[in-house]
Amino acid sequence: MDIEQNKASAKQFYERFTASDIAGVMATMTDDATFWILGKPATGKINGEFSKAQIEKIFMGMLGRLKSGLKMEVISCIAEGDQVALQVASYGELKDGRVYDQQYHALMRIREGKIASIREYLDTAHVEQVWFADIKPDTSAEKTADNQRLLEHAFTETAQGRGRAFLDALADDVAWTIIGSTPWSKTYSGKQSVVKELLQPLNAQFDAANTIIAQHFIAQGDHVVVQARGKNRTLAGKTYENAYCWVFRFAGGKVIELIEYADTDLMNAALNAPA
Repeated sequence: MDIEQNKASAKQFYERFTASDIAGVMATMTDDATFWILGKPATGKINGEFSKAQIEKIFMGMLGRLKSGLKMEVISCIAEGDQVALQVASYGELKDGRVYDQQYHALMRIREGKIASIREYLDTAHVEQVWFADIKPDTSAEKTADNQRLLEHAFTETAQGRGRAFLDALADDVAWTIIGSTPWSKTYSGKQSVVKELLQPLNAQFDAANTIIAQHFIAQGDHVVVQARGKNRTLAGKTYENAYCWVFRFAGGKVIELIEYADTDLMNAALNAPA
């Protein structure tokens, strides 16, 4: 695709949004597209990186709260190679009378005529004021305790080499990120990706069931932090007893985000790269 075609593909994303055609918006993106929104997930409601399925839910939720959709205007558009940078303005009135008048900078990467990734920079304070001013965070002690109990049970099972309870705790659209620059380090978007791209290739390298023993739990609000250690050996005879710190974020009783901190040097030394 040439630069002008890439620019046209990027602009179509906003044209479809202005027409309130969310299916058309999704059609401009690759199946494995990611959408990153400025801000930290811990402090905002819709910040961080989302899969295509996750961002579609967000867009549908926005559209349902608007009187007549969200009008989006591309102010400028420049491109180089497979990247397109756009300045965009939007305007929309919510059904409760609030006005969403936003300005964005979006950096898109185009692959074979479709958007493979979007990084969106915008006024995050305006997002909170308009979309979430009337929504109180759910930090009830009861739900926090439920989240911790769910993971305590899951890790009781993983200590015996049984992973079903852990997998059941994950939402279908979970985002699991492994830090670092190893072949395993990336965000696995969706439970299907977690199973096929992470867990199956990992477990296939061990000489017995994957065993993880939790050592400490800390819970507050919708987050649970777990310190743990693995107790495994590879088929090649290498000891793989990694130390982990997992940061889990819950919504609706399921884990929707998981960030894994581990010894990446040990990953490189003991594990083969996933296929």
